Amino acid sequence: MGKLNKLITAMSVALLTSGAAIADMSGFGIGVTGSSATFDTKGYELEGGELERTSISKDVEYPAIWAEYSSPSYGPGLAITLGVEFIPGEAELGAKSRTDTTADANEDDQDDSTYTAKAEVSDYMSIYLEPTLRLQDNFGIYIRGAVSEVTVNSLESIASGTDSSTYGNETILGGTVGVGITGQTEGGLYWKLSHETTKYETVELTSTTGNQNTIKAKPEQEATRLAIGFRF
Repeated sequence: MGKLNKLITAMSVALLTSGAAIADMSGFGIGVTGSSATFDTKGYELEGGELERTSISKDVEYPAIWAEYSSPSYGPGLAITLGVEFIPGEAELGAKSRTDTTADANEDDQDDSTYTAKAEVSDYMSIYLEPTLRLQDNFGIYIRGAVSEVTVNSLESIASGTDSSTYGNETILGGTVGVGITGQTEGGLYWKLSHETTKYETVELTSTTGNQNTIKAKPEQEATRLAIGFRF
């Protein structure tokens, strides 16, 4: 609850500040976003004809930078914002370990090993559209739709043995829907608070080493986001 309380406090301060004066909420803007997200990934690994299903949930906090343009209001306060967003660095989707034990301990080629599989995302970019209803000159509500591209890096390590698999990377697309509120001060400083859901394409990778295993996974993301920007 501490993270949520911080977001609510920041939003309240922005509301009090933005209510002090009338602001023009159209024009170009740049800013940063802090996100508190949960990645849920479901999938399976096909190894030697055996299918093993799994699911992993991982809480992640990460920053993003963005640039956007907001149109003047049309009719009764309706406006459109179009922007691009980039997330620097990587974020881990989760990790899981298993131990494979050979039944016959006398086998010379037995594979008693502990595998740790994990995945991370990187090179995230998105294009988003935010139809906004401006309830006041400095306050509005919006819905958000975005199309994103991200690289999924599959990483596997092995404590012992020689049967580890290398899967490589895959670039996938994702779709985002969300809802938020926004406000702005007279000087051009503005904020956005939103909650969003992102669903990604299925990741399918085949290892180039080891047992030539195949994995499939479908990541989803729930995120609460607080953005601070400046409009020119």
